[in-house]
Amino acid sequence: MKKFLLIVLLGCAVHSINAQEIYFYSGKNITNYRFKNNSNASQTVLQTGSGDFYEIGYSMPLKYDNFNYSIGLSLNEYNAVGSSSINTYTWNTDYLGVANAVNYTFFNKYDFDVCVKGGIGLSTIIYGKQNTNGAYFDLLSQKEFAGIFIQPVFGFQTKYNISSKSYLSFGYNFSKSLNLFNNSSDHLSFNNNQFQFGVHFVTK
Repeated sequence: MKKFLLIVLLGCAVHSINAQEIYFYSGKNITNYRFKNNSNASQTVLQTGSGDFYEIGYSMPLKYDNFNYSIGLSLNEYNAVGSSSINTYTWNTDYLGVANAVNYTFFNKYDFDVCVKGGIGLSTIIYGKQNTNGAYFDLLSQKEFAGIFIQPVFGFQTKYNISSKSYLSFGYNFSKSLNLFNNSSDHLSFNNNQFQFGVHFVTK
């Protein structure tokens, strides 16, 4: 509930912008973390974990036909699980970020739109806990988790017009997050598969 209220508050700020369309997304992240040291050798490979995500923002048409630009505020859970012969552990993290994308609609018929998208996001960790055999550790102080992550994103989306002023959508995004400002010996990246449901409202 706290996460939902945070997104609603962020949405109020977005709504004050003169947008063409307001949208709200929610859904599931399936995340695969990767660790590497300076020799480029993989040190830790964790099993994929799942988490929720929320995004609220707006989109506007570009001057080229069938292209539009969207920007939103996002809250993502990137989680993981793992085990060894002596340890079991889980990671639970929340990242707050900004998502930018350019969308191209290549099908628009019978109240359905289908588009592909490409974009880039920026995010930073706001909550992170590691549970190792029942003991909890704070991840916010770890250099490989701190700072700004850059996140190229590619995906597709289908939208169904339920009225002249509103849409429902389903989509899929693939992204890879990299911490370009981490100067420690351990480097963290993660791939994410995101399945999303959206509600859209035309405002102009």
